[in-house]
Amino acid sequence: MKTRYSGTILGLLFTLFSLAATQTFILPLLTIIPIGVPLESLFAGEDYLFTAIKVVSTLIFLFLISSFWLIKNLESDLKEGLPFNNIRLAIYLGLQLIIIHPLGFFSWAMVHPESAGDGQFVFGIMGTFPFSSIPFVILGIAIDFVKNRKE
Repeated sequence: MKTRYSGTILGLLFTLFSLAATQTFILPLLTIIPIGVPLESLFAGEDYLFTAIKVVSTLIFLFLISSFWLIKNLESDLKEGLPFNNIRLAIYLGLQLIIIHPLGFFSWAMVHPESAGDGQFVFGIMGTFPFSSIPFVILGIAIDFVKNRKE
């Protein structure tokens, strides 16, 4: 896909995939398990608000580190005259699936810590999943902005 808007197109595809996956219960749950659940277990305490704050802080850090990695590689490729690497972008967006969706859920959990012991708490994932699907297209647009500005 050689286009000025390849980042936007891939971001839109990830957004549409995530929005479609909202209709299932399994996929939203599976996006929380790889990073969100271990972090929640690691930071578990008596006050769920502090647990959620620690998880959100860690997820923001992971998001920033992975985004910095992508931008540095993008800038390096452009300096060397290499073409835009769509595979790297797809890997980055795939990684963001297991960072952004838990970030959305645990941000919601910070506002609703009283629900943490409730059996319905897991359904918060379903409520946050559509909202946490939107950042992928925004990331794609931002990447295209950086890519096209540098070209």
